[in-house]
Amino acid sequence: MKSKILSILLIVCSTSFSQKDTTNNRDSCWFVPNIVSYTCDVNYVDYEFIVMTRCALKSYEINVFNRWGELLFESNDIDKYWNSIEVENGTYIYQINGKYEDNTEYIFYGIVVKLD
Repeated sequence: MKSKILSILLIVCSTSFSQKDTTNNRDSCWFVPNIVSYTCDVNYVDYEFIVMTRCALKSYEINVFNRWGELLFESNDIDKYWNSIEVENGTYIYQINGKYEDNTEYIFYGIVVKLD
């Protein structure tokens, strides 16, 4: 029974969802994981919350908050990732905003779960 539970966690970890930008018709442009855990990659411990996009960006900002609204991480660099190793298991809120290269603005909110 233990291996079945682990298999389910690995499936969840290996999938990420696409954030759909309906206001600018940029479908499948954003890739934001909904879970961070060391079980996501068997080769190394991975607690990083990595956001990826295929869209050309003019500006980018990410903020990660705990359930009390305290800011845990902020960055204007899409190549800088939130390392959740020092926080407890739980649900965290992110906000991603900025401008695409054509100056249209974007803003996304969501949750990411940290599991050990």
